[in-house]
Amino acid sequence: MTSSNALASLTPRVVAGFLGTWVLALMAANLVPVLITSLVSELGLTIGQAGTVATAMSLGSVLAMLGTARFIDRWDRPATARCGLLLIFAGFGAGAAVLHPTVVIAGIVVGGVGSGIVVAAGNAAAASTADPDRTSTVVLVANRFAAAALLAIAPLFQGDLRMLLAMIAAVGLVGVVTAGGLPNLPQGLAGAASATRRNAAAGVVLAATMGAWSMTEEMVYSMTGALAEAAHLSPGAGGLLLSASVVGGFFGAMASPLLLRLFGRAWSLAAVVAVSTLAKVLMITVASAAVHGAALIAWGFLYGTVLTLVTGLAARMDVSGRIAVLVSTVYLFGLALGPFAGGNLIEVVSPAGYAAAVTLPSLAFGTALFVIARRNRALDRPAAAGAPSGSPGAERPAPPQPR
Repeated sequence: MTSSNALASLTPRVVAGFLGTWVLALMAANLVPVLITSLVSELGLTIGQAGTVATAMSLGSVLAMLGTARFIDRWDRPATARCGLLLIFAGFGAGAAVLHPTVVIAGIVVGGVGSGIVVAAGNAAAASTADPDRTSTVVLVANRFAAAALLAIAPLFQGDLRMLLAMIAAVGLVGVVTAGGLPNLPQGLAGAASATRRNAAAGVVLAATMGAWSMTEEMVYSMTGALAEAAHLSPGAGGLLLSASVVGGFFGAMASPLLLRLFGRAWSLAAVVAVSTLAKVLMITVASAAVHGAALIAWGFLYGTVLTLVTGLAARMDVSGRIAVLVSTVYLFGLALGPFAGGNLIEVVSPAGYAAAVTLPSLAFGTALFVIARRNRALDRPAAAGAPSGSPGAERPAPPQPR
């Protein structure tokens, strides 16, 4: 850094800090389907009980993020992340060591709390980088790649809960080593909170609509088995298509910087959310294997694009990182509610009714994104070098676009 106002660049050490904390902290969430299966097969839990444990883990993350959000602009991000990583190690490690239902369940919830703390620190640190959009792209591309890789090796953990928990615990220790790369809010920008008040209301709207959208995404994702069956797909074919959809999210995240440069954030998000919503409707209402498969893969691709562009937007709105943490918190809360809402609703409404339930919140989300990004040109275009996120200096003409 060259001054007290300088924001961090994505040096190898900083990238390692994000990959070793934020990305690794999401591993437990990416392994939820395998975790549920292992809890049923090895501990004798019912599917409903195992699902409740997974939901409790997610809610633990949400509550931890909510509590951390109030202080994250003043706390040291590496130290905060290390506290969360040690909780991941302690929780999942205890479960692996004892393998008793009570200890395993408690450990999973404690690990979820740790994950929430780490993700909050990572979100806040991303807002303190010179280009939050680039940072978000790096992190989310890595996360989508990790999710796809975990799905590929998932059969190795089937029926071996101890190995699964031990691996997640080991990840916590790896992160402790790399967490030092997370950037803190520069001292010269510690008073930037007053500059973010203009974005505070927009941040609340963004968080609320993203929470509703993420719930609809999980309402579809958690019901992919039932929707694939309705489209006359075998379980094997449905699983392969779901894997392809997750891989599509990797490429969707990679495509987001290009869309941002070519069309701006507002129009890119409006178009991507609209097409993504159409894909969800087709998956729910059309009983055709070909249409369902194409819609599922497209939906996965677009999910990666939306998540990357919105994460960058939230980070750009407030250099302290509080809006980014709030948005991510409500997003995870929506994901936690999705399986519950979807499982109960799909049994009592028609496919058209279920499609309407996921369409309306999605369209509200797309509209909110368009308005928020469009009202501020600095948010609609890639970051200009050196401009603090959410600060008055960030409001300037966008840099020349590459030809």
